[in-house]
Amino acid sequence: MCANPYAARWRHFRQCPNLLEQSSTAAENGSDNWNNVTVKYGVGPRMYPSLVHLWNEWYNAYKQHAEYPFIIIRMEDLVFHTKETITAVCECAGGRIRDDRKFVYVVDSAKKDSPGHDTTTGLAEAWIKYSKPLAANGGFEYDDYRAALKALDHELIDLFHYSNPLPKNGI
Repeated sequence: MCANPYAARWRHFRQCPNLLEQSSTAAENGSDNWNNVTVKYGVGPRMYPSLVHLWNEWYNAYKQHAEYPFIIIRMEDLVFHTKETITAVCECAGGRIRDDRKFVYVVDSAKKDSPGHDTTTGLAEAWIKYSKPLAANGGFEYDDYRAALKALDHELIDLFHYSNPLPKNGI
């Protein structure tokens, strides 16, 4: 979202994700002053308290309201478990992966002709980029990290098999 925010707009020019407004009053009293995000949908704009709140609501909408079968595919699974993930998608759709020939990995950037995306990251570069251990606080500023831990829907975190990176400054 930081590199390509799609239809979402929020202040994040100095740091990203910038979940909290940079307010001395909020910092002094220890409260969270969320940095609002506006998303332009086809039916009109919608505001969320922060990028975390948008993430929670987006994925919970599928979990709570979808009246049709669906599958959520994590980018990590496509990168690190490509064949197994594609096999699961085929089976979910009522098909099966072809077994009459070898599985072919697409190694070039999937978005090589898509404006606004990194066109240099192919499969090997993604393996290298995403296999590195997360930095302390997941690379977030301490206040964003603390706010994210507080606001993230931990049932979704568990459902997607994510874990929190270690805090740098203690919580």
